[in-house]
Amino acid sequence: MKSISRGSCVALLLDAALPEDRAEWISLWSKSKVRRPHDHPGFLEAMRLPGERPMAIACLLDGCLLCLYPFNLFHLAQLPFVQQLGSSPGVDIVSPYGYGGATYEGDGVDRQIAEESLEYVLKLFFTRMNVVSEFVREDIFSDHLTPRHDGERLVQQQNVVVDLQVTMEEHWLRYAPKVRKNVHRAEEAGLKVEIGNGESFLEPFLNIYYETMKRRHANDYFFLAREKLQLLHDSLQPVGGLQYALVFLQERVVAAELLLLSADTLYSFLGGTDADYFAQRPADLLKHKVIAWGHQQGYARFVLGGGLKQGDGLFQFKRAFEPGGLMDFCVRRIVWNNEKYDLLVTDREKWEVEQGRTWQPEPGFFPTYRAESAADEPGSPPPDACV
Repeated sequence: MKSISRGSCVALLLDAALPEDRAEWISLWSKSKVRRPHDHPGFLEAMRLPGERPMAIACLLDGCLLCLYPFNLFHLAQLPFVQQLGSSPGVDIVSPYGYGGATYEGDGVDRQIAEESLEYVLKLFFTRMNVVSEFVREDIFSDHLTPRHDGERLVQQQNVVVDLQVTMEEHWLRYAPKVRKNVHRAEEAGLKVEIGNGESFLEPFLNIYYETMKRRHANDYFFLAREKLQLLHDSLQPVGGLQYALVFLQERVVAAELLLLSADTLYSFLGGTDADYFAQRPADLLKHKVIAWGHQQGYARFVLGGGLKQGDGLFQFKRAFEPGGLMDFCVRRIVWNNEKYDLLVTDREKWEVEQGRTWQPEPGFFPTYRAESAADEPGSPPPDACV
């Protein structure tokens, strides 16, 4: 593994493809007070796009973890339009799907020290790595993050977060009336929910998940291969990083969800419902029972996420469980090499013309040179959109 030192601070650059680095990464993740599941190398390996290389930077102060920043590295030479630009076009840095950013682990350490250490380390490592741009999907909980002030920070949309520290009686009153009605309907229909993380839960979950993906005509990225989901299970299950919630009607599983778990937070991740049983409202009962389970287990929050776009039907479904529980989900966009960034945009335009196409970059996409054309068909919903 590569390392740099600055006084009592040591920074490690870890590559998940190297066994020694991967073991060190998992060891540091296990010591994290956050233990965000999205930061585990197994999660990055399962969710990465073709050509992405899971890596992490860890900053240690006097031998103790100060911050952990996992990301995917992508060599731009893999892009077809870049092949004509020379041997060193650079790399992109992209945080893992979901929530990311450098964690803050330094109890008793001033956040300013953590911020300055991270800034120094990123500049040093990213310059050596020839980074052109960096895209970060930031954790919605600022207390989890080492502060950054570089680049451009944008509010992407609002996410729904359920407070698990109130009583279930209070939760019931907070639900929108339609949720209470739908939970009653599901219970009257005889639906039951089981929550666990054993291997026996995986197959029923997969059946519902793949049926839902087929129904929604999901693209390849969101139609996660079984081996990727098995990798996710094998990586996170032994360390308590996931649970499955299954809704049964007698012996039949009619809805399922894969939950990710940090030290204090539940995250809704992948799921689906058998379309033949929509009328029995299994999705409402599932969320209600997960909220009850999370409360009983002592978790602080349940992140339901957002919609495909702000205010859509999916967002409204989630918001009905905690109408006041809205938090901003933000992304950070940093250009590390403006000259190369602009050159890549120009050469993408030239290449598209050579292919006989008119390229109109999708507005707001970052980095621009990797954007689909705005005229293209929109992508499939994110994994947590399947209800």
